[in-house]
Amino acid sequence: MNIDSELTKKDDRFGKKFMHKVLICFLCAASVLLFNLVRGFAGVQKKNPLQKSELINSVGLVKGILHNDSEPTVLIGIELLHEGDVISGATVIKIHRDRVDFAKDGISWTQYVME
Repeated sequence: MNIDSELTKKDDRFGKKFMHKVLICFLCAASVLLFNLVRGFAGVQKKNPLQKSELINSVGLVKGILHNDSEPTVLIGIELLHEGDVISGATVIKIHRDRVDFAKDGISWTQYVME
């Protein structure tokens, strides 16, 4: 009888560990699902690679960036632009030291210098 009770305890411990792992997996999956659902409701759109490349081509090549804290400037083609300026219907959202963020028609993208 003593051997049976020890086996039952071991089986019970295994069952609890297994259920604990199943619960953790379930919570992880639920959090990923919730995150994607919230992103969808927040209006975050998946980027269509074809549209993105078309938009990059319409804006032109980022040739250089002159970055300072007060007024960063980007050179696209032969135009010097600042944050908030529009080129080919795309708005310059943010000029970083090595890249520029754009938005057009609800799609946002980033272009690096000489990309």
